[in-house]
Amino acid sequence: MSKFTPSDLTNEILTISIDVEKAKDKYSKDSKKFITVAPYKVAEKSFKLVLNGEVSTNGIATYDWEQGKKKVTTYSIGIRFSDENDISAFNSISEILSKSIGEDYDILEVIKDEILYLKLKLSNDKKSFKGVRSNLKLDPKRTDDIPMGQKVIVYCDLGCYINFDNSKAGITIKPIQFEFEEEEEIESKPKKSKLN
Repeated sequence: MSKFTPSDLTNEILTISIDVEKAKDKYSKDSKKFITVAPYKVAEKSFKLVLNGEVSTNGIATYDWEQGKKKVTTYSIGIRFSDENDISAFNSISEILSKSIGEDYDILEVIKDEILYLKLKLSNDKKSFKGVRSNLKLDPKRTDDIPMGQKVIVYCDLGCYINFDNSKAGITIKPIQFEFEEEEEIESKPKKSKLN
């Protein structure tokens, strides 16, 4: 499968195959189907988005909020890009979405203050994150194990969504694999003394 950084995508034919009218029709028949999603493709083929940068949050960021009487915690890792062109590339990616779905929807920005926040979905056992591999353990109970400034490469799926309920749309980035740069540990072995 091909891999592209966001700035690489500006030189590719990037498309979205989404049938907005069909999705709207489903929504009009069933209000529970208010969100539709679709993947981005390069030359009609699936690909992985590659993000290079450093962790900009102090570990895994958590946000607690209430949904009715239930407390919900969301998790994310902020990434600051190594290449500034990757930030501006998301404007081009958003433009493709806007052209594909028309002018009836507000496109939400995916990057805030030059940082991309990658959401992590908690697994059913609540001991790990669903669908994410990593060379360092990502633990929902130990959110500060990954230091701010840690270099990282993240492989992701790039898609989009439309929310018919509030007329908003945006880019979705689902992390699949994190490769954190590990610090080399230098072990010194004690020298054996030779007695004559």
